[in-house]
Amino acid sequence: MSSIAPFDPIVPGEYRWKSSPDSPKLWRRPLANEAMWCERPKDSRDLFVYASLTFKFPIFRNTLSKAIGAAWQRLQHDVPALLLTTGTDPKDGKRYILYESPQNQEEVNQWAVRTSAFAFGAEQQSFEDLRSRVLSKKRSNHADNVYLFSHARFAAESLILVSGLQVMIYLDHLVTDGIGARILLGRYLSLLSFMISTPTQFKFEWQENHKLLSQPWICLMTCNQELSGIMYNNRALWNQEILTEHMKNNHGLPLLRAERPETQETYFITLSEAQSTSLLEGVKEIVGPDSNITHLGHAAMVLALLRSSRLTNSSSTSPQPLYSPCWLNGRRYLRPSDANPFPTQDYIPLCISFAPIVFPDLKEISLSRSANRAVIKSKLAKACKIATEQYGNIKRQKSILPESVLLFESFGEKMRARQQNQMSTEDQHVAAPMSKVQPISTKTADPFFLSDGITEQYIARQYFATSGVNKIKLDRPIFEVDDVKFAANADDRLILRMSSWRDRITISGEWRGCDYERGMIERFLEDVKSIMFSILD
Repeated sequence: MSSIAPFDPIVPGEYRWKSSPDSPKLWRRPLANEAMWCERPKDSRDLFVYASLTFKFPIFRNTLSKAIGAAWQRLQHDVPALLLTTGTDPKDGKRYILYESPQNQEEVNQWAVRTSAFAFGAEQQSFEDLRSRVLSKKRSNHADNVYLFSHARFAAESLILVSGLQVMIYLDHLVTDGIGARILLGRYLSLLSFMISTPTQFKFEWQENHKLLSQPWICLMTCNQELSGIMYNNRALWNQEILTEHMKNNHGLPLLRAERPETQETYFITLSEAQSTSLLEGVKEIVGPDSNITHLGHAAMVLALLRSSRLTNSSSTSPQPLYSPCWLNGRRYLRPSDANPFPTQDYIPLCISFAPIVFPDLKEISLSRSANRAVIKSKLAKACKIATEQYGNIKRQKSILPESVLLFESFGEKMRARQQNQMSTEDQHVAAPMSKVQPISTKTADPFFLSDGITEQYIARQYFATSGVNKIKLDRPIFEVDDVKFAANADDRLILRMSSWRDRITISGEWRGCDYERGMIERFLEDVKSIMFSILD
């Protein structure tokens, strides 16, 4: 480990929400993990979560329209984080997360008009089409960090009855992360079913809404999370060394050299229920009872990388490691609170940490394009055992959240300093401003692997009617959730994501069109799928 100055101890109380000295309706807290995202361009922080619904019985268009709007406003009340922004205190120069309480219902109505749209049609829309429409509609209100777009599907030969609905919610990464986005969508769908079955007029004390703000996770950690000391410092320094030194030498996919439009691309592969079950059972039978689909998918991605892009120094006798980042959902390290009694299922704000999954020597699992199924299976089992051991080491760590805070704060400060230096240089006309799309300076970029788990932890398969008298759920389903998808905007790395919905595994990819040819990424993702299935041969 390189010699780096130790980190200061963490003081959780410093991160709590506090009223601003400048305004009684303004609340603020220091940045924690948000520091790493705050200094990035806003469009690089886009998150999109989507659901496709089928109503049990056709519903009148006007009824649905009112329910969609009412549920959106109620969600804003229940989750004030939808209004979060950032700002800099001119006195101390520090960045803060800000929340300004609405002062009346009219302000909330204006917010709802700015941040939502409702459309109708006879045909189902694709995920990509809905994302394009969301971005097009919210462009005029770029400052808002959320947006709801709903597309209703007419019942057969009717222009007033609706049989299905597609919902897409856009979120800024400052507000939440991928798991939080799913939790938020689940909350919205629950409110939507309630508003459909029990149309209700709510009167809220909006000026008191700051009381519903969730504290940042750093104030809700379990007692096992270490905030200082030798072990805490060593882990933080190790993570910093991985991120700043080792990962830049990772083996990766070749990047395009020519300038192209900076489009965001996605590709989804959804397995059948039978295929998913076979993989879930096969990995435990072949590799071992401690192995799971996450370990198999991560290992398959590494083998697909090696088959797609050969090692450049394979003749060297020195090990060639891969430090594959693992961005962890930190909610299981939070203690229950009044606002979040079940934090793994109801905590929406950003809550992630970092740990590396280390493959010690890629030469030992290197895979040629001509390798037969037996060789692929053998290499996959070996890589999967490595992944199982690495994930197991992370799971056994009782403290893993705090180590990321000051590290991400440090990255944020460095990014901010670079931006300020760049702006100063441009103001002095020393260099011309950079164009939006620049030639990539590095030759390759390693893909990221993210396992988002079982979606039913956050979103139900069915939503039911609710009694207007005692708010009890009735045994009468309002709609079925047919499909759920999620995507985040990528930088120069391919994001490979795995999740499960209705017992079917989805493998998806997110990337920029200026970095990779779509055909190449689709072939890479299909190869990951093919390699995963080799475990069953």
